[in-house]
This record gives sequence, structure tokens and C-alpha cells, in this order.
Amino acid sequence: MKRFAMAGAFALVAAVPAYAVETDVVLSGSFAASGSYFDSDVAGSDIALKNNASQIGIFASAQEQGYRGFVNYERGFDRFSATSTNTDDRDFVREFFGGISHATYGTLSIGRQSTAYKLSGRRLDPFYDTSLAGFNGQFFNEGASFGLSNLTNGFTSNTASYTSPVIMEGLSANAAFFLKDGGDSNDYALGGNYENVEHDLTAGVQYVRSEGQVVFGFPAPGGNATRLHAGYGGVTDWNFGASFEYVDIEGVSEGRKYFFGSATYQWLPDVKLAAAIGDTMDTPFDGQGLTAGVFYTFFKDLTAYAGARYISLDTSNNFSIATGISYTFDVDLK
Repeated sequence: MKRFAMAGAFALVAAVPAYAVETDVVLSGSFAASGSYFDSDVAGSDIALKNNASQIGIFASAQEQGYRGFVNYERGFDRFSATSTNTDDRDFVREFFGGISHATYGTLSIGRQSTAYKLSGRRLDPFYDTSLAGFNGQFFNEGASFGLSNLTNGFTSNTASYTSPVIMEGLSANAAFFLKDGGDSNDYALGGNYENVEHDLTAGVQYVRSEGQVVFGFPAPGGNATRLHAGYGGVTDWNFGASFEYVDIEGVSEGRKYFFGSATYQWLPDVKLAAAIGDTMDTPFDGQGLTAGVFYTFFKDLTAYAGARYISLDTSNNFSIATGISYTFDVDLK
């Protein structure tokens, strides 16, 4: 009887198909630095050498039967901004999140990460994380360009986010909840995106509601923000992007309005030209701005840039020039 039971157990185990677990561990990062000159008819002039969002991170994942578990940790070499309200020690950790994904069911992740609202603007900005950036028209050594709100910067802790797979005809959706340490929070985000790969066209809308001051970059005392965005690359060697944001702050009669437009042109195999315009209305820094630059790729992971920016604010005129270099790496440790 024991022999029969043992033989039956071995037969059952043998009948169960074996699934190989696919693992992956990637170490990645970047070193970016620049020299710049900034001149303001109010703040004066300054020459500086700056770090441009240099960082290092590790991504690990394991996949079996279509399900993929993952964790991502990324650490910056310095804080996002010394003048930002988010300057505690956590900001040195840029991202730290984990989750699970499936091609049929989508992706769920929890932790400190970039919001979908932020990423929808970042993808359109050719000068993101350079010394030609500065969402408020002043000098910044990383983050978003003028014409994009501060919601396009930084990272948000205590985030639970979900991104759907492509539902139909290039449509997908996303949602997130932002939890507040030691208190109640009704902060959340919703969004929808459309992508047409054949015509290199993207478009979408992102919405954020903030009450608990959890979402990075949302002005006190809270409110809601909406971004409409689009990108087009269907013209040979050209790419265009546009973003419009309306940020409605509680207790403020007029919502803040941000417009941003960008264009890049692949002039030569190793040379890309870029330009961006920005316009802000009913904000603490109303004005218009223009940025232009050139990017040169020495080889796949090494890029240099040079450019200039002019911002005409209601309160001052600001001019800056910058040149910098960025080296990125991506090493598979598997």
C-alpha cells in the first residue's frame, strides 16, 4: 500500500508541468553635470557648475506563468532642489517601489515613485534635468522646463498606482491613491492615454486631486489639477509635443494655467536640435519663455548639450546659457 501511494505521488508530481522562473537584475544610472551662466535684471548674475540629476539604481524582477514581480530602487547624488519644500532626507531616495504586472491585467505598484501626471509632461520636455530647466523661470539644475507646473517635478511617497494594459485601439487607463502618514488623505489621480504606433501619435488626459499635501509639487492648501497632452512624431526626423495644465487651488479665484510646446529635429545621425516655448497665466510667475539647444551624441550612452533660455516674467527678465554632458549606463547583473 505504501509503495502504491509513493508511486502515485511521484506520478502526480511528474504530471505537473515545470515552470521556469525568469529573473532579471539591472544596475543603471547616470552622471550628468553642466556649467551655466544665469542673469536676471532683479536677482543679478551667477556662474555655476552643477550636478544634473545624477543617480544610480537597481531593478530586479522575476517572471513565471505571465506574472512578473519587480522592485525598483533609485538614489540621487543630491537633493532635488535646495529651495523645494520637499527637502527632507527622503528626497535623496528618488524612487523605491515594488509591484506585480501581467500583460492581460496590467501593472500594480506601491511605494515612492513618479506620478503618471508628472511623466506625461516629462516625456514632452527635451530639456528636462538640464541647467536650462526651471518651471518658475528661475535657475534650476534639474526638473521641468518653464511652461510645465511643479507637478512635473519630484517624486511622491506612499503611492499605490495601477496602469491598465491596452484596452482597445491603443487606449489605456491609470489610477493612483496617495496615502498620508499619520492622517487621513483623499488624494488620488486618474488618467487615460491613447497611442497610435503606426502614426507615432500619443494623446491623453491626467487628473490629480490633492487634499492632504501628499502629491509632490501641489500648492497648499490643495485642490485639483488637469493636464491635456499630445505628442506627434509622424514627420520624418521631427517630434512635437504640447501640454496644457489647469491647476485649481482651493480658496484661489483664478486657476493657474500652464502651456508648454516642444519640437526636436534629428539634423544629423548624432546631432539633434531642440526648442521649447512656455506660457504661464494666473501663477506667481506669469510670463513667456523660449529655450533652444543642440544635443550631440558621442556614442550610445554619452551625450553633450549646449543651449540658451530667455524668460520674460511680469516681475523680471531672465537669461541663461548652459552646456553639459551626460553619461548613462545599464548593466545586466543576471
